[in-house]
Amino acid sequence: MKQFCLLLAFTFLFVPIGALAQKGLTYAPESTIVVDGASNQSDWKVNALEFSGVVSLESGAPISATLVIPVLGMKGGRSMIMDRLMRGAFKADENPNISFTMSKADAVDAQTFDVHGTLTMAGVSNPVTIRLIRSKNSAGNFVFAGSLNLDMKEYKMDPPSAMFGALLTKPNVKIGFNLILN
Repeated sequence: MKQFCLLLAFTFLFVPIGALAQKGLTYAPESTIVVDGASNQSDWKVNALEFSGVVSLESGAPISATLVIPVLGMKGGRSMIMDRLMRGAFKADENPNISFTMSKADAVDAQTFDVHGTLTMAGVSNPVTIRLIRSKNSAGNFVFAGSLNLDMKEYKMDPPSAMFGALLTKPNVKIGFNLILN
């Protein structure tokens, strides 16, 4: 009986710790990051076709996260000229990646988190807070979805323009996240 009680105590003390802490989760290929913006001519959308990073969770809450998006992996789908102008705005030759490093997360409620961290774009780093809502998909993976509104000028980026200024991109964009963790 004594051995059974020790085994039971061991199980309750150590098994939940491993089940609650999930380290080194990565972003599933079906995750999406989309930038929505506008110009004086039309609305536009840019997809991050490739990105990487690592997320650690504790009891389903983020405790650390990194995200790296190669600028060359972002495509607007409209024209090669617009993609080239976008890369120029990001100063991709000198700053080939956009990155986010989480510093902390505050639980708003059981499924909602304000994730604080540093976003670096075009060589400029600024603190940001992203509200993410956690759910699970049909495969049982955690999904974090949310968005971030930002002004390109806060990152010393010149909004792209074309046709000798006839096409002017507005500096405010919205970045939408649907991050599925493996």
